[in-house]
Amino acid sequence: MTLKSNGQRKLSYDSEKRLLKVVLPIRFSRRGGRTHILTPDGQPLVAPSKAAPPSPLRELLVRSHQWHEWLDKGKFRTVKEIAEKEGIKNKNYPYFIMSLYSLAPGIQEIILTGKGSDRLRSVKDIRQVELPDEWELQEAVLFRALGE
Repeated sequence: MTLKSNGQRKLSYDSEKRLLKVVLPIRFSRRGGRTHILTPDGQPLVAPSKAAPPSPLRELLVRSHQWHEWLDKGKFRTVKEIAEKEGIKNKNYPYFIMSLYSLAPGIQEIILTGKGSDRLRSVKDIRQVELPDEWELQEAVLFRALGE
């Protein structure tokens, strides 16, 4: 299942392996006996000093895509069946998880990469805001509510 593709990078989710795959175009270059990774614009890639820890919001977003795939493929017929299988007792929480699937691609990218917003990190950040269905308005409404 492809989540987003813009010609240069591609996100896909393998539900069987529960694996989120990110494909980026890169090149390798040897200089001074060392191999360097180059970005698509030819700049050397600098490794981050520390990887961002996985966030609960990121985990729920990935789960929402997995659940939608299960429903699309007929593995489960209802969200209630999935919630029972996952051991979720709160009746509303599974529907919140499913709603993350409908977030604008830009918001999903921020959640997955952890870049672009210092405030969009927790489940509470999303749950406290009633977002419109239109993707174009979602970012404006969300970031205004978060004070950005």
